[in-house]
Amino acid sequence: MSTGALTARQWAFGDGTSPDTAKNPSHTFTQPGSYTVMLKITGPGGVDSTTRAAYVYVYSRLDNPTRLSGRRLSTTQVELTFSNYDSIPTSKTTAIAPWSDSLGLYFCKDSLPSSIQPGTVLQTINITALQGAVRPFKDTMTVPLSLPADSVFYGFSTALNWNDGTKSVIMGGNGTLVLMKDTVRPSNGIVISGKYLGVDTAAVYLDNVSLIDTGKADSVAVWYGIRDSSNFSDASSTKWFPVSALIGGAVANRFTYKIRPAV
Repeated sequence: MSTGALTARQWAFGDGTSPDTAKNPSHTFTQPGSYTVMLKITGPGGVDSTTRAAYVYVYSRLDNPTRLSGRRLSTTQVELTFSNYDSIPTSKTTAIAPWSDSLGLYFCKDSLPSSIQPGTVLQTINITALQGAVRPFKDTMTVPLSLPADSVFYGFSTALNWNDGTKSVIMGGNGTLVLMKDTVRPSNGIVISGKYLGVDTAAVYLDNVSLIDTGKADSVAVWYGIRDSSNFSDASSTKWFPVSALIGGAVANRFTYKIRPAV
């Protein structure tokens, strides 16, 4: 769908094969896995490209195709969204065995479940009901209350329950990691410098304002005082800036504040 006077296209599918220059190429992946796709276009105006990380998910016939995404609702609740489950074989009369009638949802703290054993089963979901539900299928899960002093993650993964009593292998593509609590304070990446502008006026430069974690910081303070002051926190002159004002007013990732004498 790229537009303009294009002279060349180049698709890369992330599987080590040669780039494809067709406008609408057809590509076959020969190995299961998650693949990043990139399109690069060339025209009179130069070169542009776009990349979609983990855009294609390829699975074998006995793999679990289900994808999960999640978001925190509260300290103990997570909303999970299920997708890509239409290809799960559920027909008991199919000549290709095995078939599956349910999906196990596993979870563990601080990481994704890597197998059935270290994970704790949270729920068993009927696949027929899953495939017939309103899309996208979402469900709210409750996890144990945890209030440690540091970050808390919960990992969720799914595995198919086959009719022969076995379960599919848990893979990273079948899971999602949700941040439940984060009390780690971000580091301060702002670099401060200054310049005398004349007539008792100085400029204070705050660089790297894009590094501010807007989810945890709401404002930034600049302390300034007499030369050789050893403790700026006790200085009489302090200026507070809302983070939104800093980022919105920055030019080339630099925010400028001018200090002038009181009128």
